[in-house]
Amino acid sequence: MSSSAAVAPEGPGSVSGAPNLPDGFTGTFTSRYVDTGELRQHVVTGGEGPPLLLVHGWPQTWYAWRLVMPALARGGEPPATWSR
Repeated sequence: MSSSAAVAPEGPGSVSGAPNLPDGFTGTFTSRYVDTGELRQHVVTGGEGPPLLLVHGWPQTWYAWRLVMPALARGGEPPATWSR
């Protein structure tokens, strides 16, 4: 699994383009792509410590987790995927 640093996600589905984020969110979290060879997945990562995977339901995106991610990031690194 590799991370694509060349092109970061942009627009309303990314951290940089999302509205109404908690204070300090964009200083802690970033959008990036993870390439597995056959799948290019948009993930939002931030924090320190062991990874914590947050999986949203249909039809939500990572944005559904935005209010709890800052608290979780203080104890780990919660990557929230966008599986749509």
